[in-house]
Amino acid sequence: MALTHIIIVFLGCTGIPSSPPEYSVPEEGALYLAEEVTVSTQAGEDDKQNSDCIDKAIRRIMEIRSLPEKKHLYTLDGQKVLLSEFYEKCLYLFPQCNLFEKFYYWKSEIREVVSNNENGALTHKIRCYNNCLSTFCPERCDPRKTHGDVAEFYDQKGRFMGLAVYMGNGEYCSLPYDGY
Repeated sequence: MALTHIIIVFLGCTGIPSSPPEYSVPEEGALYLAEEVTVSTQAGEDDKQNSDCIDKAIRRIMEIRSLPEKKHLYTLDGQKVLLSEFYEKCLYLFPQCNLFEKFYYWKSEIREVVSNNENGALTHKIRCYNNCLSTFCPERCDPRKTHGDVAEFYDQKGRFMGLAVYMGNGEYCSLPYDGY
């Protein structure tokens, strides 16, 4: 089934090389429209479910784009950190990093995870943000995405350490917090 003008967000789900249509001049971090994208699904009910999940994701993306931009991220340990620090680091690392400017409006959850280091296993918290396609079309997402599309990482004492941005193929781009 060929879908025209599907909004693609390059955060966690495999991107499709595309340039914006001529009638669109997006600002930095804006969503791009991909023309003539082919999506293969099984015929019948799956087509409707596929279309429904994409429609829901697009509606939520448009809602988020209309919300005000925030200057700070309020972390689980009570800090108020400047988001510009992470956007600047990500811009420097582009194309290995692509941080959506309003990721903090995505659906999120707090998890307690166990990580291994040279001293053994340690338990710590992360806040996982899932982009709109991950939220509404979870079957389309890479199963190697273990910590959402963007994650806030905390050490074993609960101090904010920084962000990680999912870049595909099971890889995250680390954006350490300068105040840690």
